[in-house]
Amino acid sequence: MSTDLPFDAFLSHCSDDKPAVETLAHRLRESGITPWLDKWHLVPGDPWQPAIEQALSDCPACVVFFGPSGTGPWQNEEMRTAISQSVSDRSGYRVVPVLLPGSTKPERNVPAFLKGTTWVVFEGSLDDADAFHRLVSGIRGVAPGPDGPTAETAEPDEAVQTPAFPPVWTVAHHRNRDFTGREEILESLRAELCSGSPAAVTQAIAGLGGVGKTQLAIEYAYRHAGEYDAVLWIGADGADQAAANLSRQALELKLPGVTIETPQDDALRAVQAWLEHTPGWLLIFDNANHPDDVRGLLPRSLGLQAAGGHVLITSRHRDWTGTARSVGVPVWSREESQQFVQERTGQDAGASADALCEALGDLPLAVAQACG
Repeated sequence: MSTDLPFDAFLSHCSDDKPAVETLAHRLRESGITPWLDKWHLVPGDPWQPAIEQALSDCPACVVFFGPSGTGPWQNEEMRTAISQSVSDRSGYRVVPVLLPGSTKPERNVPAFLKGTTWVVFEGSLDDADAFHRLVSGIRGVAPGPDGPTAETAEPDEAVQTPAFPPVWTVAHHRNRDFTGREEILESLRAELCSGSPAAVTQAIAGLGGVGKTQLAIEYAYRHAGEYDAVLWIGADGADQAAANLSRQALELKLPGVTIETPQDDALRAVQAWLEHTPGWLLIFDNANHPDDVRGLLPRSLGLQAAGGHVLITSRHRDWTGTARSVGVPVWSREESQQFVQERTGQDAGASADALCEALGDLPLAVAQACG
């Protein structure tokens, strides 16, 4: 089962409405809200009912979507569970009803509690900025205000717009809005991966625990999401886990002949074949312990001039000779540490910030925890 809880909102929906709900889920994540969506967070092979019940219990809000097909039987159970929690002693639990485009407010099978609640209505399109602003406000429990969408929830300016997500995106992490520094490393990674050299299409981000290796990979994935057709995130803490997680991508890629009952080895071979014959992908192995854990999983085409994609690996292991080009990640510079403290706390702490960063050795995770 997923252990990434708590999330900000549970998204309850009918299966027919999943594409629309997933589109809104991506936008919510970009707005700083972490949604729980069954497609993203149910682990293949795990019992789904207790996972959903746990998510409903842990999330502080439930968004109930109503589409043209109405509600499904399991959605009705989720809706009533959420309403029960909102009227119990769980102070502050929120249930937000949302009407999707092409739907009319249902007259039947809607609890009286929701009928008397303020709804969010998308008029004609999911691009309705005002409705999306109201959705974000509802999840956060604040009034939308008289001025419509704020800079935080409105459509981003073209100059700073995050690229659209690719058709296949399995990065479960939301973007870190407090990400600071590392511009030189990010620019170097991009330049190396796009250099055309077969030896450079696999980069290992290596460094101490807590130095921000995973955050670097997340930031790279979000910055360049629109430049790939598929971005695949593989938890690689051990060879067995790396192989199992890579094999699960077969379902996300909707590979022919692969179902949830397909043996792991067969699904793994199907994914590797797809990687070797398909261009435009980014494959990220996170937290690999040793090169041997992932070496046999890398597409053979990576050694050729016509390699079809890019690979990022995060690891505490330093020596990746023969497998990848190693990119060392040092602790923050003092300037980066102080910049983070100032941005996170909203004040210029001066000498005290310098002393704090000195005591913590400018280790990003330690500085972030201290500010928190």
